[in-house]
Formats: sequence, structure tokens, C-alpha cells
Amino acid sequence: MPSLEVMYGRQLLLSDLQRNHYQALIPDLQQRPAVVKQCCQRCGYDLCHYQLPNRAYYCPHCIMLGRITSQQVLYYLPEPNHFAKQATYLRWQGKLAPQQLPVAQKILVTIQQQQMRLLWAVTGAGKTEILFNGINWALQQQQRVCIASPRVDVCLELYPRLQAAFNVDICLLHGQQPQYCYTQLVVCTVHQLWRFYRAFDVMIVDEVDAFPLVNDAALQFAIQHARKQQSACLYLTATPSPTLQRQINQRQLAVSYLPLRYHHHLLPVPQIKIMPYLRRYLRQQTLPLWWQHYLFRKVNLQRQLLIFVPYVVMLADVAQWWQRYFPQQKLATVHAADEQRLNKVALFRQGMIDTLMIKPGKCYFYVRLILVM
Repeated sequence: MPSLEVMYGRQLLLSDLQRNHYQALIPDLQQRPAVVKQCCQRCGYDLCHYQLPNRAYYCPHCIMLGRITSQQVLYYLPEPNHFAKQATYLRWQGKLAPQQLPVAQKILVTIQQQQMRLLWAVTGAGKTEILFNGINWALQQQQRVCIASPRVDVCLELYPRLQAAFNVDICLLHGQQPQYCYTQLVVCTVHQLWRFYRAFDVMIVDEVDAFPLVNDAALQFAIQHARKQQSACLYLTATPSPTLQRQINQRQLAVSYLPLRYHHHLLPVPQIKIMPYLRRYLRQQTLPLWWQHYLFRKVNLQRQLLIFVPYVVMLADVAQWWQRYFPQQKLATVHAADEQRLNKVALFRQGMIDTLMIKPGKCYFYVRLILVM
């Protein structure tokens, strides 16, 4: 029989319980309606226009997690915070820069006083490290902490860093890694929060301005319902949305601003080089002479390269002429539908791939090839 702890702070349909073989837990679980006043209680979506032939309302918005109807209930169990207590969970030995210290202190106070705060910091400012003391304090108080992001790539980047920084079990959840285990610290995509209910004492949302979170009220609903009514909430971003900036100006949201990276060096500005008639050169398997000189100079710096190609169909051709000129380079191509995408990105981060050619999710530029050096 599975342990009840797999349901602490969770909300699941009967079909979810059956799929995970949790049926034996049902007598010990609490229930609440899946739909209240034509509003989905998993994602908050208005169901007034969505009815089945039996006149039951259903939710099309979160249907990827299993169809939810007004004839169903959600099974849940309140979070009891039954965690073993340690003197400290933090094993990170690094030091914060002088400009990071006051921000880290404000984050700690925000968590202690169960408030809300936006951490507005440029890319590379060390937002993750600034959170460490606050997370450690919450874990010491036997509180449950969630770090969520709208993007899988961010979760995959944060997970090993948190594993190295904290002596605590961590659960990683996203669409391709749905296996759940009960832990005090959870790293997940925002969509996974639809399966939590009043679970977290500290909710941290990274890249709060990113698609699809920024314009999705159902994901905002998930964030608020996954955290406890008395809890801390931290938003992290380098580019706050107009809505967040309006809340800051109206003093509805406290903000900590960090305009410099921890080493005080400015962000590098990508150089855009335009190659006209790219398709013709691809067919001829050649390059203009000045482009050859430019690329050889960049490759000789022995740095990893990201190459953004505007169309998926061009990836193979670009990769072919790239390896013709640079056969010593370990090359991979990747796009959104690539089944090996997460593995290739992980290998690139580990330095196992020299050059990664990628088709961005949205491509509005008119140039035919962009290289980010």
C-alpha cells in the first residue's frame, strides 16, 4: 500500500489515483468538488460554454492532465509539514557580492514574514544564490518550498544547482518527468502546480514574465492555489511585465532591484552578421570568403557556439556545411519537436557539445542566419 505522504498537498482525480495505484488511499483522503459555479477548481477556467451530452460541464483548458467535469471530485490531503529537522540544509560555500547581500536579507525577511516580493535582477545577477539563505531558513522551519518556472529548460538548469547547494531531497516535475515523490523542496514547471492544493509555505516563480505564464490566468490561478493561504511568494525576473511594473508603482508589490551582475561586468551584446542568399550557398556547399574568415576566427577561440537557424528544414543543410568546414567540432541540431532536445541541451551545458544549432520557438527576424558568439 502506498504511503499517505504521496498525497500531502496534492489534488488528484480518481483517474489519477487509479493510474498511480493509489486507490487504497481513498478512504483517508478528503474530497472537494472539481467544479464550483461553473469554474474549474484545478485551473480556474470558466466552463459556462463547455458541456458534454449529459449536461455536465468540462474543462478544455487543463484537459492535458485528464478530463475534469462537474460530476467529479478532487481528492486531496492537507500538507502536514512532517519533515525531519536539521541544523542547516545549506552546503553552498560561496559568498554573496556586496550588492547581493542587502537583497538576500530582504528575501529572507519576506519569507519569514510570509509576504510577497519581486526580485528584479538582470540576467547573471545571481538570483538563485540570493535565494539560498531564505530557502535554508524555510527548510529549517520544516516548511515546504516550491521553485516553479514556465520553461522546462529553467527547471533542468536549477535542479542540479539546488542539489549541489542543499542537503535535502528534491523532486523534479515536468511534462516529460511526471514521476512524483514527496519531498520538502520541489522544482517544477508551472503547469504541474495544477496538481497541488495548499501545499507550499514558500512559492518561488522564476521567469514570471515568460510565455506562457505572463498571459495565462489559469497558470496564475495554479500558483495561488498551490501555495498555502499563509505563505511567502517570490517572483523572479529580468524583464517585469507592464502588469508587474504597475503593481510596483501602485505599491501593491514590494520589489528588490539588482541592475548589475555579481562581477559588475556588463552583459555581452550579441553580434548579428547577415548572410544574404543563404539558400544558394547551402546548395553549393560553400561560404563567402569573408564569412569563412569570420567563422574560423570565432571557432579558433575555442568557445561554445549557439547558432540560431530560422527554419527547421534548414537545420540539416546548415549542419552539413558547418561540419564540412569544421569537422573537428562536436555538433548537434535541436528544435522544439526534437525528442532528444532536453538531452542535447544538457550535453551542451556540460561542455560535451561544441556547437548547438537551434531553431527558436518564435522567429520574427528577417535575416537568414544568426550566430551568437
